[in-house]
Amino acid sequence: MVCVLFFDSYMFSSPNLISYRAEHRHRMSVIETLLAVLLLLVVEVSCLTQVPCVGGSYKDGTAKGQYLYTVTQCGLVIYDWAQPTLKHIGELGSHGTADGIALFENSVLILADEGVQIVDVSIPARPQLTSTYKTKGPVQIEVFPDLSIAVVATGVNGMDIILLNDLTNPTPLVQNYKYSGHKSTTSLKQLRPGVLLAAGTDVVAAINVTDPSDPTMMSSIATIGSVISIDAYDTQFGYLLLGSRGISVLDCSTLTNIVIAQTENTPGRSATSSAVTGDAVIVADGKQITLFEVTNGILGQASELGIDLPLLTTSSISKVVIRDGGGIGVLQGGFIFIVTTTSEGMSVETTYSMLNVISASVVSSSTLYLSDHAVDSVLVVMDITVPEQPRTLSRFLLGLGTPSASLGMIFVQSMSFIIVCTGEGELVVVNVSDGAAPLLVETIPCNCTALASLEIDGVGSFLLVADGSSVQSYSLTDFRQTAKYDFNGARSIAVSVNGTSYVAIVGSMNMGVAVFDVSDPSAVVLLWADESIPLGLPIQVAVTDNKTAVISSLNSGITLLDIRNPSDPQLLSFISLPTTMKVAVAGSMIYVATGGGFTEIELLDPRSPVVGQNVSLSGAMYFSDPPLPISYSSIGNGFLYCSLIGRLEIWHNSLPPTPLPWSGGGGPITPPHSISETDDNLVLIVILAVTIPVSLLVIAGIYLYSDKRNVRFRDETNQDLMEME
Repeated sequence: MVCVLFFDSYMFSSPNLISYRAEHRHRMSVIETLLAVLLLLVVEVSCLTQVPCVGGSYKDGTAKGQYLYTVTQCGLVIYDWAQPTLKHIGELGSHGTADGIALFENSVLILADEGVQIVDVSIPARPQLTSTYKTKGPVQIEVFPDLSIAVVATGVNGMDIILLNDLTNPTPLVQNYKYSGHKSTTSLKQLRPGVLLAAGTDVVAAINVTDPSDPTMMSSIATIGSVISIDAYDTQFGYLLLGSRGISVLDCSTLTNIVIAQTENTPGRSATSSAVTGDAVIVADGKQITLFEVTNGILGQASELGIDLPLLTTSSISKVVIRDGGGIGVLQGGFIFIVTTTSEGMSVETTYSMLNVISASVVSSSTLYLSDHAVDSVLVVMDITVPEQPRTLSRFLLGLGTPSASLGMIFVQSMSFIIVCTGEGELVVVNVSDGAAPLLVETIPCNCTALASLEIDGVGSFLLVADGSSVQSYSLTDFRQTAKYDFNGARSIAVSVNGTSYVAIVGSMNMGVAVFDVSDPSAVVLLWADESIPLGLPIQVAVTDNKTAVISSLNSGITLLDIRNPSDPQLLSFISLPTTMKVAVAGSMIYVATGGGFTEIELLDPRSPVVGQNVSLSGAMYFSDPPLPISYSSIGNGFLYCSLIGRLEIWHNSLPPTPLPWSGGGGPITPPHSISETDDNLVLIVILAVTIPVSLLVIAGIYLYSDKRNVRFRDETNQDLMEME
């Protein structure tokens, strides 16, 4: 049996033999039959494997009624925009990068690598893939509802025109259409019914598509630069965004002779998107929003109502969306800014951000802190007063530019400090006493890999740092370094307190495990070290009840040490686990992030730890060298918060752990083959229930009637195709 996996359905096929003649029957052995059954099951299950796609920056968007439809690199994300704030309600993944979107009736058309995906959004919370029109290199799409057609720009390939009468089977009317002067079609806009503006490299054309099967160019004109996008004010004027060249007004009053009536510079470095609202044109220019007043299609001076968006990302604005009934949405990187306009100016009403790559997390009381670094390094502060419904309070920019994984993060309760080791040679100290308005306190140059806080009664608060080559301490009063001890390979650190004794347990790539006396932060003293304990790459050290040190090592496992006598720790046990990452401690339970999920371990007797259930979490992935899976856990209020690529999963700290439904922070993006996990399981059950019995019957028939010596296969002309001995 041959398994063929198509993009939008599962299909099984086998050769259709017209006839065969078998002589001399020879039964398969029992072993051969069992091997055939095993091979069949492997093929069946492998054909059902799906890879989820999550996260990414917003690429395009459009609005209809109270809903905002956006696409990221990975697929469709839908929001309820009834209020100034956004509420995430649904999503559907795409195979390959999703770059553009358009609306048609109760469906959205999404541009992806493989072509145009038509998705039914009649129930916005449960979008369903209807069909896919395959074409090469789609870059933009424009829909003509009255003609039931969609025009797809395909770059150097020209344009395709698709008939949408039957959304389950979109029909190409014209493919690879190119107009005069065509080099590449990258932008499209309907000017009036049956008239299309198409532009690309240095040219824009008016095209009559009243007869969609026979498009006709009416006129064209050269532009002063490549057209990035087109908008339309009315049936006469079009607006061409020309990147660094600004914005041009296209007078289309005579379609056989379109002319450029005006060109204006824009304040920023590159115009990327525009939208028409009332008697104004809003232009997104780099990271600015500029409003031009319009009189009879002609642009006035740039209004003083323009606004610079908050500096939260280095990405340029990708789209400006106008909501029915008023409201402006600006898509930039992983953010959506809701902008309002009054007579006094424009302002950002609310900011929505999807979670991208969460590399560190920590819980304090009713607050969850996350380090997000997909586009820029950002501190996310979330209220978890209702543990199963986190609410984003703020996103604080830690650093711009190419982000690095945040290697460590701690909360210093006495000072309300969050301290983040960014991996970019900096320690960033942020005051989060007001979670809705974090304040930068200090930035300390330091090549840190792990952090621990030290609070000594009567002395003060200190920060302990492992930086790969040493153990350092810093005062959190004046942020000066108070001590440094060279210790090669120091990668992870934790503090244990026993009475008036303060010790730091350090994991090293080269020196095994060490214990330092840090009771005097100005004089770090080595108490004990054992190079014979192989740690590989020590990711984290945690301490349970100030008695047991838990050391997590990548591609190794968990090492448990008795540290009640810090001068002579005792090895208690070792737990072998694959790809061991961060550890979350909850009483006698520890939860170990393993890249593909997490494993629960009971430590009532650390000499005989009990390894419990392993929970798989889709969305964990590997990156960098060596590969580091993104899956960190934090315990708070009896709940386990698991940070993944593109989302946050919440599990109740029970036996066994129980997942809680939550769609915040951008949420997971579902593969297009399924609407939910329940539907996936149902499809799996139905397919296996039908195909396995049939396949077993086929194998049984082969077992009873197979021929190993002279089997001839013939086609419909009765000619021999093959003879097997």
